[in-house]
Amino acid sequence: MKPLDKRRSRISSVSANVELLEKRILLYTLSGTEWPDTNISFSFLPDGTLSAKGFQPSSLFAMLDAKAPTNVWQAEAERALNTWGSETNLTFTAVTDDGSSSGTTGLAQGDSRFGDIRFGAANLSSIGFVGFSYFPSSFGTLGGDVTISTHINWQVGSSPNIYAIFLHEIGHSLGLDHNNVFGSVMYPLISGDDQPLWADDIAGIRAIYGAPGEPNPDPPPPTEPPPEPEPEPDVADRFETNDSFDTATKLGKVNNVNEDGLTFHTVTDTDFYTFTSRKNNKFTFTATNADIILYNSERNVVDTEISLVAGDQYYISVSSSDDSVAFYDLSISKEKGKSKSNGNGHGKPDKGSLPIRVQQAILHPAFIGCNLLADIE
Repeated sequence: MKPLDKRRSRISSVSANVELLEKRILLYTLSGTEWPDTNISFSFLPDGTLSAKGFQPSSLFAMLDAKAPTNVWQAEAERALNTWGSETNLTFTAVTDDGSSSGTTGLAQGDSRFGDIRFGAANLSSIGFVGFSYFPSSFGTLGGDVTISTHINWQVGSSPNIYAIFLHEIGHSLGLDHNNVFGSVMYPLISGDDQPLWADDIAGIRAIYGAPGEPNPDPPPPTEPPPEPEPEPDVADRFETNDSFDTATKLGKVNNVNEDGLTFHTVTDTDFYTFTSRKNNKFTFTATNADIILYNSERNVVDTEISLVAGDQYYISVSSSDDSVAFYDLSISKEKGKSKSNGNGHGKPDKGSLPIRVQQAILHPAFIGCNLLADIE
């Protein structure tokens, strides 16, 4: 799952031989979760609704209405759903969405306020994804929800095709993880072109829900079951509201910082902090029960392994690693001794090191993203 950064990218087409797949066995990967009722509803987040994972309010309609009439692009989402449904025992029904915040308390499936799968859009460029989704029935009403990024110029009927990202993310929403079959729908890099399901994609979805007309097989248990949410903290912590770059808590010039008893007081709470490094050095960033992403002064993601530049401003975002309401402790500490330079003189990561690091920083068992197959220039 290779994130894009803010450099100009060129989308490449995919050509692969499907027949080669028949020589391999069980390349698909299952998340270990599934929808208990195979009659699955779906809806579209109204613009302004808080989207999944605490990003800015959804702007799905504004983004796609500029490309095609609402009924046209919504039909592309429904076509992607039915592409999966035609290969197994799933049916999909469109329902009205009342605009409740994504992740609100409620039923994992069958909530009358919105669909089991909810489609939204937000700018995901800061974490390097073109889309992400939650596995089914994971973390309450968040299960199955899909968010696509507004920083991609999605098209209807041409590349990068909105159908392609819907098709891939819906695979996760139904219980499929990424596979290692290059060019297939569930490969972590998508081409952006309209494409059919590959044999491996079909085998994977049938392993969960069975072939059309056949009973559902017993899916294998998850390798790592979703964790139980921690008890909800009584109140927001002393630094709220610090939920954006502009409202980031100022930590000043630092060598070492230790802040205890902080909270994720909602499932979508993401806390931001800003600081200046006192010296050229590598720092260690830790937060209990949390994921940390490091940004430079231009608010671009950088590798936490780089040596920070004295006097430069940096930001970190801290979010729950399992989307639970929880307490956490934050520590920023200067490593002993001088670190090796990263070779570019500006405290920025090499092209080859950043993507893997970002991927490792923000994934957990019930949440997964993807990116476009691209050649970074």
